[in-house]
Amino acid sequence: ITAARKALDGGYGIKISPLRIEMYAEPDEFSVRTVGTPALGAIGVCFGPVITSLGPYMGTHNFNQVIWHEIAHSYAIELSAGRVPRWFTEGLSEWESEVADPSWARESAELLYEARRHDKLRKLSQLELAFLRAESPLMMEVAYATAAWAMRYLGETYGRPKIIALLKGYASGKSTDELFKQILGKDLATVEKDFSQWFDAELDRKLG
Repeated sequence: ITAARKALDGGYGIKISPLRIEMYAEPDEFSVRTVGTPALGAIGVCFGPVITSLGPYMGTHNFNQVIWHEIAHSYAIELSAGRVPRWFTEGLSEWESEVADPSWARESAELLYEARRHDKLRKLSQLELAFLRAESPLMMEVAYATAAWAMRYLGETYGRPKIIALLKGYASGKSTDELFKQILGKDLATVEKDFSQWFDAELDRKLG
């Protein structure tokens, strides 16, 4: 937690308000505290300054990776005044985890390859719907993985300062298309095309 706070404070140039991080040993206790009912199915949730998570007690998950992902959400929420799209913040948290430790990267290459083969992938402009209208837990994983690859592309292509500028732009109420034109110098359709070409090439390379 300390390492994540220090790295993200430096990366984003802000020191966000104190975080309350609650760690639970039992999945149902975590779920009830987080959403009011048992069997949530997640292992960590961020509400801005409050994070709930299954703790590192049962050996079921990489707690360091989970907590880094959730803390990164707090920065995106702070900079965007809570207006960041879900695909953007989920993908960004995945990218931040990957930057912290490349072994934490959400590759899911075979899953994405199969989703592409069955024409189940959402375009960049439709990624919000991938989360809102996921038809199964498997397709929710596809949504997370696609968002992770999208933010990897944006981060590696345009750099963190542009990502920060986009987050601040969301705080002003601007749309993704407006912000891409203003900050990236390309409209959403062009960035989407560029990402699709990169994504297809990377996916084919990894599966090869």
